Amino acid sequence: MKPLRVTSRVVRPDAPLQRVLLVRHGETDWNREGRCLGWTDRPLTDEGHTQARTLAERLKVEPVLHVVSSPLARAHATAERIAAHHSHVTIETDPRLREIHHGALEGVFFHELPKHAPEQHHAWVHRPSALWMPEGERLSELQERAVAAFSDAVKRFDDDPHDPERHLLVVVAHNLTIGTILCDITGRSLDSLKDFRLDHCGFHELARNGDDWALIGSQGAAPFDPLEERDRPAAEAESDPSV
Repeated sequence: MKPLRVTSRVVRPDAPLQRVLLVRHGETDWNREGRCLGWTDRPLTDEGHTQARTLAERLKVEPVLHVVSSPLARAHATAERIAAHHSHVTIETDPRLREIHHGALEGVFFHELPKHAPEQHHAWVHRPSALWMPEGERLSELQERAVAAFSDAVKRFDDDPHDPERHLLVVVAHNLTIGTILCDITGRSLDSLKDFRLDHCGFHELARNGDDWALIGSQGAAPFDPLEERDRPAAEAESDPSV
C-alpha cells in the first residue's frame, strides 16, 4: 500500500469549518459473520454498542457542533452515542450516506464471492474503480452521491452562525462510502479505495484551509482486506504477521 500524502498547509484559525471526522459505524452481526452488508438494516451487536460507547467517550471533549449520519440503524445508533455527550447537537440524516447497494449480492458471505460473483470479486481485488453490483450500484455511483452528501453537510455547517469554539463536524457512515469520499478529496482514483479501509468505529480526520482539504490523521485503519486474505494460501497467511 502506498502511504497517504498529507498536505502541510496550516488551517486558518478563522476558517468556517476547521475539522471533519468521517466515522465508520460499529459492528453488526453480518459484519461479524463476513457477509456483504449494504442497505439491509442490521442493528449493532453488543460489541458494536461497546465500540460506539468507547468512541463517544473519546469524542466527548471534542468541539462537536454537527453530527450527520446515514439513516441505516448501525450508523444512526453510533451517531446517537456520539451526540449524547453534546447537549446542543441534533443528528441530521442523509440517505446519500448509505453503504453501496449490493443488490443481488446482499447477504452473501465474502468467501462465496469468487464462486457466486467472480466478476465482482476480480474487480474488487484488482480494479475497484470497475466494481458494479448486479441489481445494485456501481462504485462510481456511490461516490457521486456520497461526495454530494458530504459537500452539502459542509455547506450547512458553513451557513450556521455557530460558536467559533465549536468547529468539528462528525459524519457517520460506512466503509465504502467513506472511502469514496476520501478518494475524491485526495484526488485519487477509486482504485485506491482500499487504502482508506476502517475498522468499526474507526475514523479519518480532515482539516480545511479555504477550499483545500487535508487528511491529517486516521484512527482504526483496518489491517487487512477479508475478501483478499481469505483467498491466500494458508502457509502464506500464517507467515504474515498482519493476519
